[in-house]
Amino acid sequence: MTKGKLGGKKILGFILMGLGILSWIIFLLLSFSDFPDKAATAILVLITGEVLFIISIILLKNAGKVSNNR
Repeated sequence: MTKGKLGGKKILGFILMGLGILSWIIFLLLSFSDFPDKAATAILVLITGEVLFIISIILLKNAGKVSNNR
């Protein structure tokens, strides 16, 4: 079995997925903090995490396709 190299799309997809998961963790930790405008910050972090996660899924789905052009 040969090992394949990670392409640029896969690396970017994994980085964005990590950032998306990290933003969800930050969203959960915001409930324990005490500062003004917590609701607006939490919504912004949650939406950013969702967008990053969706983009990473799109990148990783497209990076796994192999063309059979002969």
